[in-house]
Amino acid sequence: MEASKTTVWRVLKDNRFQYKAVDIKWKISPKDRERRLQWAKEYINFPQDFWKRVVLSDESRIQYNTKKKKLWLSKESAPDPIERDRWQVSISVWGAIRYSKTSMLQVIDETLRANQFVEFLKKRLLKSLLDCVVEPLDVESDSLIFQQDKFSVHTSIDAKDYFEDRGIYIFPWLLSL
Repeated sequence: MEASKTTVWRVLKDNRFQYKAVDIKWKISPKDRERRLQWAKEYINFPQDFWKRVVLSDESRIQYNTKKKKLWLSKESAPDPIERDRWQVSISVWGAIRYSKTSMLQVIDETLRANQFVEFLKKRLLKSLLDCVVEPLDVESDSLIFQQDKFSVHTSIDAKDYFEDRGIYIFPWLLSL
């Protein structure tokens, strides 16, 4: 017996099925999950005043058309997310957040190099921090805490010198794990 697509859809809907998009998540290894959990447990009880001084910053890729997969599912069920490779055609942006504020996003047109990162910090970092402040902050006396990952551009000698010269403490974002 043959049935049209419309008939099949109608029967599925009549039987309380829905056509839902499946969430996509990035692959994270069990080892990396455990390391992230250890890091979170280490810092969870730090005082609020500490966290007000932290600037979280990173680059992120924005991808066009990730093509979500759709499935017919009962209303009671939820599909497992689909794991997909992160490295697709995209553009990159940099941004920072501090307490309850955000910085402007900066589009990164090409592969970021260490010297470009330092020049970028010189142009954007303090301006973004001033945009992010919750209360007046004396940058000279209250050390800012800057978070970054292990990307080689972030850990270059020039970048380390930039932060050291300005008295900005680098937050150990999974660096010790």
